[in-house]
This record gives sequence, structure tokens and C-alpha cells, in this order.
Amino acid sequence: MTAGWTKGRSKHYPYYYCQNTGCADWKKTIRAENIHGEFDELLKKMQPSGSLLKLARAILKDLWEQQADASRNVASDSRAEVAALDRKISTLVDRIMETDSPAIINAYETKVKTYEMEKAKLQEAHSNQSPARSFEDLYRTASGLLSSPWNLWRKADFMEQKRLLRMLFPNKIQYARNGGYRTAGIAAPFRLLEDLRAPKCGVVGPEGLEPPTRPL
Repeated sequence: MTAGWTKGRSKHYPYYYCQNTGCADWKKTIRAENIHGEFDELLKKMQPSGSLLKLARAILKDLWEQQADASRNVASDSRAEVAALDRKISTLVDRIMETDSPAIINAYETKVKTYEMEKAKLQEAHSNQSPARSFEDLYRTASGLLSSPWNLWRKADFMEQKRLLRMLFPNKIQYARNGGYRTAGIAAPFRLLEDLRAPKCGVVGPEGLEPPTRPL
């Protein structure tokens, strides 16, 4: 959508309109106060309760620990592979020292270079797998956004609001003229909170909904 101004009797009024020629609401205007008011309501709805936030924190911590365990396993496997390559390189160096054949020496040296390249790749992958920050540090940074996106939004300046938009709606939020905001573009942590907030439908057990009757 694109913003514009229209002139009233005594002042100008802001509005938005769609520039997509394929849209049913092409060039139809929407008052800016409606867009802004509905956006405020959307942010307020994204604000979870304290109990829900605690549950989300526990789930996120569990996911972080699973990722940390996977990273440690990858690092352990990588170190074992590096140690195996070191042994192979050491064996080839010993063989180079024991032979006088230029052809064999050249073949061994080529193999050593190959092993050194594999070793460098493994060491680089290991350094990238190491978690840089603890869960508490990461969650402390994210908790302000998760706990109250609307408060952050209303206190932010223009540039901070642009950054918040990218964090809250990474897939770009959509607005329907007669339907309001579409929530499909909301960031993953808020979709998780929405799923946790939504009531789950229970499954009726084999005894059914009626109270059990005593046999005659």
C-alpha cells in the first residue's frame, strides 16, 4: 500500500491505497487512523499472558538445549575425524622420509595436501557449530519483544519501528480492506505463542459423552 494525503475543509487527512492493479480494491482509499488503530490492536493481541510466556520460555529452552546437544555431537565427531586425519598425515610423512622414489614422494605429498584440506574444512565447520551465547543471554534479548511488542512499538522512533516490523513480520504483513490484517506473516515465536494460546479440541473417549449406565 501507498500513503497519501487528502484535503478536508480545514486540514489534510492521511490515507492509504492499494497500487496493485490486480487487486479488487485497487486505488480504493482506507483512512490511516483505521490502519494504525487495527495495527495497534494486532500488536496488543500478540502480547501473551505471564503464564503463557513462561510456558513458551520452557519450550524454547528445550529446543535450544536440543540444538546445543546436536552441536556438541557434531563437534565431537569433527574432532574425531580431525584426529584420524592427523594420524594418516603422520603415517604418510613417515613413508615420505623412508623412500627415495620421486614418484612415490609426489603421490604421498598430494595425499597429504588432500588430508590437510579436509582437516581445515572440518575445523571450520566445528568453529561454526559452537554456540556463541547461552540461552539466558539470548532469551534476555528476545524477552522484551516477546512479552510486549506493542509497548516497544509505541516507544520506538521511526528507524526502530522499521527494524521491529522486520522482526515481527519477516514475510511482510498483508491487509485486506474489508477484512483487516492477515496474520500469516507473523514471526515464528509469535506463531508458537498463538498455537499455545489456542484451545485444543479433545478427543472423545470410548465411553462417549453420556454418563455410564449401570447394567440392569
